[in-house]
Amino acid sequence: MTTNTDIRLATLEDWLDLNILAAKFLHESPHGALIGQHAPAALPAFVEWMLEHGTTFVASVDGQVVGMLAVVRCTIPMTGQACVEEVAWYVDTAHRAGTLGPRLLAAVTRWARTDDSVVLKMLAPSGSGVGRYLERRGFAALETTYVKVLEAIDVPVHEQTESASDHGAGPDERRGDRT
Repeated sequence: MTTNTDIRLATLEDWLDLNILAAKFLHESPHGALIGQHAPAALPAFVEWMLEHGTTFVASVDGQVVGMLAVVRCTIPMTGQACVEEVAWYVDTAHRAGTLGPRLLAAVTRWARTDDSVVLKMLAPSGSGVGRYLERRGFAALETTYVKVLEAIDVPVHEQTESASDHGAGPDERRGDRT
């Protein structure tokens, strides 16, 4: 039996499949517990935002979306040069041993080059084989991200996307306590 696989840019028609993949990611990774109770409710808004403001590639097998790699274009603050940062990379566990993950990464790398970006930043969960995989593909570990869960504030999901500037906070309040 021949299996048809495809890597392509996501469209609005992929919205439901991307939500399902994002929910699986939260369930399978430590991010779900870390992000908290509002994460599942926020997924539809996240997927919609990525489709409108980011670039998302999807991997499909026989027409079924089973993987995705979402990135955003940004600017390196110190140089003003364009870069691309991963926001989410997930392949369904049944398809991880194949070539879909590497093909998604190759598609994003090609896209980033045509976008005049000078850096592609990928994330690797602490202690996972993803970091070693990326190093074998020419990526270098640059920094480690440390995460601290702050006291939970019961904020409705629709208000979570507002920034401090939306509430009239000055520069000092937006920067926050750095200790």
